[in-house]
Amino acid sequence: MTPFEELLGWHLSGGLIYSTKDCFLLAQEVTWDPGQKAIVESRESRVDGQQPNAWFVELAAATCHNPIKEFLRFATQPHEFVLWCRQSKGRKHDIHAYKWAHLARRVNLSPSPLCASAPLRENL
Repeated sequence: MTPFEELLGWHLSGGLIYSTKDCFLLAQEVTWDPGQKAIVESRESRVDGQQPNAWFVELAAATCHNPIKEFLRFATQPHEFVLWCRQSKGRKHDIHAYKWAHLARRVNLSPSPLCASAPLRENL
């Protein structure tokens, strides 16, 4: 199997996959420690039963106008943070962390999905 096939297979059983003709995303729930600026638990390392507080978008490819909005609309549940990793030449993989509410405001997604009574998904 190629590394992509392995990644896709893992997400089929324990992650989140979103695929349309304009957007493809792979994500997983993780526990993010903003003080350490590190992922402290992922599906593979979860031992003490901590509740995930972040989505880590592992792969995103899109021709759609706003893939962030698409992700926020299809995520199975909101978490406090949304993370992704961006690699630049000559630099390590930097994790970018944003508050869900901040991203929702930036893409004009309302009502905020962080409100427990708000519907999580819109009709796509």
